[in-house]
Amino acid sequence: MLIKRILLENIYSHRKSEIRFGRGLTAIIGPNGAGKSSIVEAILLALFDRGAQSSQEILRTGKSKKGVVRIGSQLAIIELEFEVGGRIYRVRREYDGDGNSRDHYLEDMSDGSRRVLARGVSNVTNYIASKILGAEDPSIFTSTIFSRQDMLAQILEISPRDRWEKILRMMGLEELERAREVAKDAADRADKMLGEIARDEGELKDLRSKLERDMRDAARLREELSAIDSRLSSEERRREDLEASAKVLRSVIEKIRELETLKHLSNELDRLENELRDIKTRLSIYAELGLDRESVLRLYETYKKSNQCSERKTNIENRIKSYEEEIAKLKKSSEELRSIAKSLGIDMGDISQETLETVKKASEELSRRLGEIKGAIATYTKLLELKPEGGRCPFCGKELGLDEAKHIVKRHMEEIGMLKKEEDLLEKRIKEINNLYKKLGEILAGIRSYSSRVEELLKELENVAACAEERESICSWVNTVTSKIFQGRSGSCADILSKMTEEIRILEERHRRAEERLKELEELGIRDRISYLEKELENLFTSNQWLRRLENYEEELKKIEEDSKKVQQIIEDLKNRRGSLEGELSRLEKIIREREERILFLEKRISMKPSLEKSLKILRILEKNFFGKEGLLSRILTQIVVKRLEEEVNKALETFSTQFRVSIEEDFNISVRTQESSILGLNNLSGGERTILAIAFRIALAKTLLGRLPGLMILDEPTQNLDVKNKARLFEIVRDIAGILEQVIVVTHDEEIIEKADNIIRVRNVDGESRVEIT
Repeated sequence: MLIKRILLENIYSHRKSEIRFGRGLTAIIGPNGAGKSSIVEAILLALFDRGAQSSQEILRTGKSKKGVVRIGSQLAIIELEFEVGGRIYRVRREYDGDGNSRDHYLEDMSDGSRRVLARGVSNVTNYIASKILGAEDPSIFTSTIFSRQDMLAQILEISPRDRWEKILRMMGLEELERAREVAKDAADRADKMLGEIARDEGELKDLRSKLERDMRDAARLREELSAIDSRLSSEERRREDLEASAKVLRSVIEKIRELETLKHLSNELDRLENELRDIKTRLSIYAELGLDRESVLRLYETYKKSNQCSERKTNIENRIKSYEEEIAKLKKSSEELRSIAKSLGIDMGDISQETLETVKKASEELSRRLGEIKGAIATYTKLLELKPEGGRCPFCGKELGLDEAKHIVKRHMEEIGMLKKEEDLLEKRIKEINNLYKKLGEILAGIRSYSSRVEELLKELENVAACAEERESICSWVNTVTSKIFQGRSGSCADILSKMTEEIRILEERHRRAEERLKELEELGIRDRISYLEKELENLFTSNQWLRRLENYEEELKKIEEDSKKVQQIIEDLKNRRGSLEGELSRLEKIIREREERILFLEKRISMKPSLEKSLKILRILEKNFFGKEGLLSRILTQIVVKRLEEEVNKALETFSTQFRVSIEEDFNISVRTQESSILGLNNLSGGERTILAIAFRIALAKTLLGRLPGLMILDEPTQNLDVKNKARLFEIVRDIAGILEQVIVVTHDEEIIEKADNIIRVRNVDGESRVEIT
């Protein structure tokens, strides 16, 4: 495996860092807290969605990566390109601000193409671990080719038992423990089944006894059912005979009833035919006189109209008379006005429009004279108001003496008095003439109105008189035909015409209804049906002689129906009993089938007893001796691994030119052998020797577990807690490892490694942000 490129966006303290890795030894250098370890942590996150330094929350839940995301960021991205077996892959993982996974996918970038191999968190991780790197457990890498701070020699520092447990877990030998549990569960189930089989043997004996009893009960039920079926057949035949007799009786009763109804209708048919003859005879009398209902109705309507004309004529004549009387009254009142007119000096003559104009003219002449007088009075009054100036007349300027002036005033006063008397007289006469004019106008308007109405009524009277004359001619004709139609009955013309109209209407309506009913009855073929039914009854009596012995068919039918109900009840009771027995038999048969099936099942289970007992012995042997961490298979595999691991560790130590070798026991206890063949404990090694042994052990363990020498090793702060001499020795060893492996990545703050490194990556922290520089 070879790391080629990694991109970090908002990961830990890196805002955006892109790093390309080369082959050989790559040193990531920077002070503590600069963000060096974040780069290798991101490599593990990209590969396995978990890092060596992940928070406890990540380790617990395996979900949230909130501690990985840079504070305040909404999206974090890791993109890693790596090479395995000549193929180039790119994995991309995205997390939101809360560390929750978003888009995760893996691509094959070989041959310049991009093909998605997996999508989703677990799918990507599983594909990388199992199909690309060839290890189902990613912890193999964190325990071998990747060493975090202070963890390089951890595999040597833990107890042999813990070392054994950890290596077995990475080897997958825990499956042997699960196999032991499976074998134990299978053995327990077999043991349980043997106990159940023991109970089954007792149940089988009891079931066979119950089955024998149930089969006897089923045979008894079948016999009882056979007896019920035989009786049911007999009762059903009896019911059929009763139903056949009842059917014959119903037919006889139905035909007799229908025959009675048809005979009643036949009588109605005869009555209708007689009624039609009588109606036609009566209508023929009217026909001989040329009358039908329409003509009589028209004559009756004409009579009523002429009768109304006669009444109207009388009414008009009375109204004319009343109007003429009103005219006479008005003319008489005009005579009284004539003397009034004469006293006023008006010759009135006859009441007319000319007379009215004469009165109006007289009023107008008097009104003119009244106006002249009022003017003269006003003039004289004005003159009296004038004062003489210098003893002269105000009009002519003539000198006046005092007596002469008084005389003129007196004369004017007398003139005014005479004029006022004439004024009063004229006003009185004008008032009287105006009253005369008003009364004459009212009288003339009344005479004209009444005269106009009289003229209109006279014209109407001429038309009504001709109509009223028809009444007499109609009554004369009615009196002529009355004796022929009613044979001496009499009455008014109106009564006779009304009777004739009503009788013709009734006769025609009766004729219509009688013909309709007659047609309905004739369509029924009543007489033919009567003949047919009589023959049918005769045939029934001939084929069923027992009918002739009966006196009352309906009572016999009632008796047969009651017997039929009793038989039906017996049949229903038998069927209910049969159903109950069938249900009981069905229940028993079901129980028998279930018991037989259960017996077969138990016999089959019991037949398994010998093989189960044999299997139980084998399973217990596998559980206690072969499977499990302490089992034979585990011991054999452990021996193989221990031997191979010891060989590979010593090969690595030989490569590093150490002066000691190691022995690894089956319990994974590690002993150190010197060149002098002395056996030493791990604690007897120096710090540098322990570091060399730890690296050798990791390389050997990776090669043993993966089946090949790893192409990559990542060491995070491997020189921590080492003195200057051992640091120098470690860097020499790292340089040697870089000669063996394709790629070694070392994270350190020691500048001494620069001389040994092929590639230098510097990391520094500026204002809380990690920045990367490749030199």
